[in-house]
This record gives sequence, structure tokens and C-alpha cells, in this order.
Amino acid sequence: MRLPKLKRGDAILVEWIDAHFLSDAGWRDEAEYVELEPITITTVCQFIMRDRDYIYTVADRSKTEPIGIMRDLRIPIGCIKQVTKL
Repeated sequence: MRLPKLKRGDAILVEWIDAHFLSDAGWRDEAEYVELEPITITTVCQFIMRDRDYIYTVADRSKTEPIGIMRDLRIPIGCIKQVTKL
């Protein structure tokens, strides 16, 4: 996955495959688990940075709160299908 050229604070749309589990803790046939369709997530956020393994994003930023960010999300590079700069 090749990311577009991004700078800190850019608004982006990320389409990515989410890790998931079956919420029922009971016993089941392995085939039920293996045959599950991937869950594709679409996230609109602000780009913070990237490293070898992740892109770091936030959904909210504050200019008045001293801490400054909320709803942070670190998405594994290998799970990303597409990144679009908005």
C-alpha cells in the first residue's frame, strides 16, 4: 500500500480491514470462523504521522485544551486498502 504524500493535520479518508472476533464466547465449528467476510472500515480523520508499521491519526483536535487530541487511532499499514487525501 503506497500512501499519498501527507503532512501533519491533513484530513484523510482511510479504508482498512479491521481485526474482529465472534462475540459469542461459546464453542463453534472452525469453518464458521474461517469463512467470515473481512470487515472493511472507512475512517475520516486527521493524519499525525506514520512509521514502518502504523499510520497515526486523530478524529478531534482542540486549540484550547492543553492535552489537545481525542479519538486517536493507530491503523496497521498492512490493513490499509486505500488512503485518500481530502
